[in-house]
Amino acid sequence: MTLTNKEKVGLSSLVLIVLFAIWQSLSKERFKSKFESCRKQFTPCYITKANYHKLKTSGLNLGYSYSVDGDDYDGYYNFGLSFTDEFEIVILGETVPCAFCETDPEISIPLLIEDQFKELELNYPDSLAWSRKYEIKNLP
Repeated sequence: MTLTNKEKVGLSSLVLIVLFAIWQSLSKERFKSKFESCRKQFTPCYITKANYHKLKTSGLNLGYSYSVDGDDYDGYYNFGLSFTDEFEIVILGETVPCAFCETDPEISIPLLIEDQFKELELNYPDSLAWSRKYEIKNLP
């Protein structure tokens, strides 16, 4: 059986998508492992971007910036949660807590949802209570 050029392109695209998904999953696990094993410090971070993947299947993506000891850092984090559409607009420009690794400040996570605070054995701050009304559900 010989594949047509169209079929070859389709098959190649599928392979690339699968490889990208595997790479993304491994990268996320390595990041999570590094973050969990380090001593954490906290600083405010400024939300610079908020968007969903076109299909809204991977949760809210946030871009953020923060400073540690006079050095500026930028981060990008996927919450794996779905929020209302208006939240993308409401969160822009907000300041939320950011946890970062003491020995490598580039490894960081913006703290926004109650479960994140529980995992770090911290109390959920009243200053973030407003964000609860925008949360919809956990994604599979």
